Amino acid sequence: STDYVQVSEYGDVSLTGRSLLEVSASEPGQALLRGQNVAIAESSAVLAETLASSLSSNVSVGLIDIQATETVQVSGFDLGPAAPPFHSYLSVDVAPGAVSPGGEIAITARTLQVDAGGQLGANTFGGGNAGHLNLDVSERTFLRGGSALGPSGLFTTADTLASGQGGQVILETDRLVMEQGAQIFASSFNQATSGSVSISADQVSLTGTGEF
Repeated sequence: STDYVQVSEYGDVSLTGRSLLEVSASEPGQALLRGQNVAIAESSAVLAETLASSLSSNVSVGLIDIQATETVQVSGFDLGPAAPPFHSYLSVDVAPGAVSPGGEIAITARTLQVDAGGQLGANTFGGGNAGHLNLDVSERTFLRGGSALGPSGLFTTADTLASGQGGQVILETDRLVMEQGAQIFASSFNQATSGSVSISADQVSLTGTGEF
């Protein structure tokens, strides 16, 4: 593991221009990001997905752990035409054919901003149960709008062809603001148990067609 105890001050961290940070595998690794502001933008992604394996289920799960002293932003999408459509997102999904469980997206920040099609996902498309989103935001969580690829927001779903169960969305924040169709979504489209959403907030504001 990386020791950040001796770090007294952080700079900013940015992934832009369809950048990709990936630790996906049948036994996925860990992606640890530390900064004053951390931005995953312009159709960039951080992935710690559980992939298919010929082995039986194991206990190693992926982790995306982002800690920012100020803001974490996941934002933006790109429809091409020179490249396939893509949007900014963080994912600990379980891939088709995978039997191991999904991992965790853990975010600690003063502000979390997910907009312009940005998404955080802990979904299952295989036999492993979906993972969870664990978000500790001391001030404001701001979810807004979407893109041609779907709404901005926080998601855990069990896909139609999956046999795994849905995961959890856990959000602790002072203020939650959702606007223009952003979503917090936990569901199951198969026979398995759906996921759950737990929100602890002093203030909640929903405008437009935002929902959870």
